[in-house]
Amino acid sequence: MEEAESIPTLAQPGHRLLVNSLLNAIGQGVPIVVAIGSVPLLLRGLGTERTGLLTLSWSVIGYASLFDFGLGRALTQLVAERRQRHATNGDLPRVVSSALAAMLLIGCAAAIVMLALARWATSAGLNVSPQLQGETLAAARLLAVGVPIVVLTSGYRGILEAYERFDLANAVRVPIGISTFLGPLVVMPFTHSLAWAVGVLLAARVAGLVAFIALVNRVAPKLTFRPSIAHWSLGPVMRFGAWMTVSNILSPLMSSADRFFISAMISASVVAYYTAPYEMVTRLMAMIALAVATSLFPAFARAADVASARALLGRGVRLITTTFVPVIVLVLVLAPTILRLWLGDTFARESTAVLRILAVGILMNGFAQAPFAMIQARGRADLTAKIHLAELPFYVTSVLYLIRVHGIEGAAIAWTLRVSVEAVVLFVVARYMLDEPLTEVRVTKAA
Repeated sequence: MEEAESIPTLAQPGHRLLVNSLLNAIGQGVPIVVAIGSVPLLLRGLGTERTGLLTLSWSVIGYASLFDFGLGRALTQLVAERRQRHATNGDLPRVVSSALAAMLLIGCAAAIVMLALARWATSAGLNVSPQLQGETLAAARLLAVGVPIVVLTSGYRGILEAYERFDLANAVRVPIGISTFLGPLVVMPFTHSLAWAVGVLLAARVAGLVAFIALVNRVAPKLTFRPSIAHWSLGPVMRFGAWMTVSNILSPLMSSADRFFISAMISASVVAYYTAPYEMVTRLMAMIALAVATSLFPAFARAADVASARALLGRGVRLITTTFVPVIVLVLVLAPTILRLWLGDTFARESTAVLRILAVGILMNGFAQAPFAMIQARGRADLTAKIHLAELPFYVTSVLYLIRVHGIEGAAIAWTLRVSVEAVVLFVVARYMLDEPLTEVRVTKAA
């Protein structure tokens, strides 16, 4: 079969999972290492305000993939599942082309909205100083142009991941991630304009999209994009993507709302004592647990029977346990030392308890990534979305109460409780699903 030729030949599925997870960890970790060294240089060269605006630009690009409405992940699930059934002919090329075309249209629509809001955002919304408003407006317009590029990139990356070509996906992802931080440094000797810094970022994204297209055409030539939409083919994919979007919105919202509550209920001056340890542990999870979960997703979608899916879930949990638990234990033990060496004595004094509480939560959240991937890979993105919808009011209530009683430690407790309960629920749901015939639970069941 052609599909078999495009899959890396590894001795055992467990070996493949380990290698793919390592590749994803490199893809996550290398840009983070580059960022640690680059940000201080950017601060010195660009100044505080320009660097702050540049970090907002990074956030816009990072969250622009939300505008794909879950279609990138839906493509991964659909293509991986069809490959298991050797059904990459038939209507799949038309479905993939329709999904990619829809993603392009959605990205263009989002870009038009961002262009319309750009002047207001730079003059009033972001409270930019007058001398920087011109270059900030130009940068905002460039970011708007970049949205459809980022959205379409997520679709092509999703296809590569469906073929479990994480080697190729990360070969493109790493240079893009590095350019995010090194690009502004490259142009800094010639200009300090924010627009040029964002322009370099956009150029790297364009090059990344071209590379992804070339790689997909090489790995899956039958799935070459044709700019047309077959409405009949988009139903299941759009439903899956819609539920994915609910989770993609609610999960980051619940992960960032606490810092706004802290600012409003205590003071903006203490937010950093919470966000610094939070960012640290979440980056650790991204480098380890999320790297494993990303590898698990297409493997779960291709699982041929219940026994295979159950064994894969066990391997995923064991891999997360052996790689993630020792790191979190070190964080728990060395929390004050880590904070003192990284951020100084004040942070060590104010944030040690927060870091330890969040470390427990991030450990539970790390374990939850395996069943989360399994549930969505089997086409039940509606279940994860409903879990997020159900927990939202309870989390908001608890975080408001605990901040009032315990300050920033209370915010950490509320977040840890939420993700711990969520982890238990996800494992229960996963266990229930694995007791069903696997072929009965696919994308179409979420309709």
